Amino acid sequence: MDERYEIRVLGRLGPALRAAFPTVHCRVVPPQTVIRGRLSGPELRSLLERMDKSGLMIVDLYSTYP
Repeated sequence: MDERYEIRVLGRLGPALRAAFPTVHCRVVPPQTVIRGRLSGPELRSLLERMDKSGLMIVDLYSTYP
């Protein structure tokens, strides 16, 4: 089952990274980007790997419940 996540990163997500995960919502709150959405385990791992390869620094990550 997909869980709801909120991930905060320093800086902004580029268009390619945002396009790769159309089910998440990104909001820039300088100096961070807040990413929220429902992700499966594999989707979360893929998103985190792409962020790492892009050089983004994760500030916070947590699972939220409805």
